[in-house]
Amino acid sequence: MKKIILPLILILGAGSLSAQDATTEPVGFNKVVCLAGSDTIVSVPFKDSTNSITGTIIGTPTASGAAPNDIATIGVTGFPAGTYNEAYYVHFLTGNLQGGVFQVSSNTATTLLMHLHGEDVAQLTAGDTFKIYKFWTLGTLFPAGNTAIVESASTLPFQRKTEVLLYDRTGLGINRSVSKIFFQIAAGWIDNDGLTGADDTIVWPDSPLIIRHKTGADTTFIAKGIANIQPESIPLFTSATSSRDNIIAVPRPVPVALKDLKLISSGAFLASSGQLPFNRKDLLLIFDNASANQNKSPSLIYFHDGTNWIDNNGLTIADDELLSPTQGIIIRKVASTGAVTTFWDLPQFATAP
Repeated sequence: MKKIILPLILILGAGSLSAQDATTEPVGFNKVVCLAGSDTIVSVPFKDSTNSITGTIIGTPTASGAAPNDIATIGVTGFPAGTYNEAYYVHFLTGNLQGGVFQVSSNTATTLLMHLHGEDVAQLTAGDTFKIYKFWTLGTLFPAGNTAIVESASTLPFQRKTEVLLYDRTGLGINRSVSKIFFQIAAGWIDNDGLTGADDTIVWPDSPLIIRHKTGADTTFIAKGIANIQPESIPLFTSATSSRDNIIAVPRPVPVALKDLKLISSGAFLASSGQLPFNRKDLLLIFDNASANQNKSPSLIYFHDGTNWIDNNGLTIADDELLSPTQGIIIRKVASTGAVTTFWDLPQFATAP
């Protein structure tokens, strides 16, 4: 892994990022105010450091099973046997799958098994480097007594206070409803569907979540951990028949200008053929967390005309507009023959954009 040198303290809009030296991963935090009676769309551009470990593929990986449960067997060395399971994920730092995230299955001291999620095992080769991190879960993001969630008095609907809503990343269509709703009581997190324990519910690194305060006062969500400055490769799904919303997390812990997103240069975002509505292709939708509403509509919509990012409202150039860290966004992909998947590839960066 390339060593990163960051300023000792890099001040963010609502948090900070710091690194002790060139050999340590920078850590930091961001704060987001969650308004009472409102939906706040947040993400976590930080990693959980629990049992994290760096590895290199040894030998030729093999595959077994069929997608989406296909498994790759990877040779490694010096791993603590039995430590890694489906609560962890592999983040590739180099190789053909650089930036990709894959869920772990299990490990021994010399072997790592991971879910391929339909990828070709031939994309993995000896010498590829990766790091394993633990998934954030509802229980680790929001432990008892956290500053973001107002605990519910019981599982009864009228006694619920704050809910956390998750989307299905692979869902079809636009303006989709959430797929899962959770709330927290004294005993822990509860799945709204079956009223079962949900502390171990995984939050994928590229997925945002909604903190919904039904009533009460404002709270503060604090995202913290290892700063996500590594290469990222985020899949963006299309549909053959209609536009499709990709509800994703802003993948960086610092503000990023639209021109620095690499959406166009990576080939992940289809530029429009002109500024007229019927010429528009892919869209970038932003939500305003300072507006106190539930089931919000996007507050800003951008498209790219092949040269610049354009604000859909005033048709003004918006290249320097910033995406806030710890934010959730929608990339609305126009219909595509064959329902192809593109990848938003972001390189590792050494300084704030």
